[in-house]
Amino acid sequence: MAEGERIYVRNAAGGLEPLVEKRFDTEDELQKLLADYPELLDGEQMRPSNPLRWILITREQPISDTVDGAGRWSLDHMIIDQEARPTLVEVKRGNNSEVRRTVVGQMLDYAAHASFLKADDLRRTFEKSVENPDAVLSDLLDDEELDAEKFWEDVATNLTAKRLRLLFVADAIPDELAAVVKFLNEQMPTIEVLAVEIKQFKNKASQTQTLVPRIIGRLDAHPERSASSNWHPLYHEFWTDFLDVLRMKYKDWEVHKTTKGQKNLTNSYLQLDAEGKAHDEMHYSFDYARREGDLTQANFWIEPSSWGEPSKIEEAERIVRELDAQKGEIERRFSEKRFGEPLTWDPVEGRAKWGIHIRHLDKSLTIRDREPWPKVRDWGIERLGALRDAIQPHLDSLK
Repeated sequence: MAEGERIYVRNAAGGLEPLVEKRFDTEDELQKLLADYPELLDGEQMRPSNPLRWILITREQPISDTVDGAGRWSLDHMIIDQEARPTLVEVKRGNNSEVRRTVVGQMLDYAAHASFLKADDLRRTFEKSVENPDAVLSDLLDDEELDAEKFWEDVATNLTAKRLRLLFVADAIPDELAAVVKFLNEQMPTIEVLAVEIKQFKNKASQTQTLVPRIIGRLDAHPERSASSNWHPLYHEFWTDFLDVLRMKYKDWEVHKTTKGQKNLTNSYLQLDAEGKAHDEMHYSFDYARREGDLTQANFWIEPSSWGEPSKIEEAERIVRELDAQKGEIERRFSEKRFGEPLTWDPVEGRAKWGIHIRHLDKSLTIRDREPWPKVRDWGIERLGALRDAIQPHLDSLK
């Protein structure tokens, strides 16, 4: 909308006071406003069910194009949300010609090289900029039992995985930029791209200032594919994110297979090979299985490589019994992580496949929208890792 738009405030006397739109005089004015009040980015519009909150790391964040190089570029604002997701903010005035195309190239340069940023450097910058960093971080996380180390470790993980958010901010977002933002947001599964239009309204007499943010480019939480597709579009995005984090924590773990995503996100799972040094003909694997509306599981499986051969089935039964003899030690190792969920052991008799399982009793866990993903992802990765740490030493010792 053109400058000159107005809104009305009804005063205590019942009269109307017009507030007339006024563009910001300089980009620095808008940048300073965002630095002082990052809530103007309106995390509630971005994610109504669990509004985003922010801490400002710094204005003019240097970004390098080499691991050890000096900053080649200067990002307007570096902020981080309560899920440790780095958010890159670039600010332009709506009447700046760069807001149409040049700013997109700038932001993509920043995103492409954000993995060169170091979480430790961001932490030092943040802690120098505020009087009580622990209190600010605790308020961000809404958690009195602050685990600052884990938060900054998560920031490092997100930077390496390029799990970022890009925000284009202006007092007027042109249609051309809005179209590009929507396109990028649809095409980049680990990077959320949004535009934030912040309009300023003033009353000449009272000098009242009203700021109205509007979010552009947010995707529907339940996007639909064409009827010809059987795969839910969020399925691929979730597993890409899951594998990025898994591979950073467990670089030696090989993915065996994943299911094809179903339209309703049912029966989706990831299978990871375990090492079985003494039994090349036996398949040891861990998997993470999800069924919407049902229990989520992290599992360990033993199955013969040749299903129909009785000798292989007998061998698998023997291995399961040997592991069962170490049940107390395996459960002790697993319980060191203090998850509060017991291991469930499959009986041996009459089975061609045997397993040890952890079942999550919260059936509300879902990946139908992005909000619960960190919780769903981290639950699976942490328990898969603990399960492997508890079981693998016994696999290695099998005769």
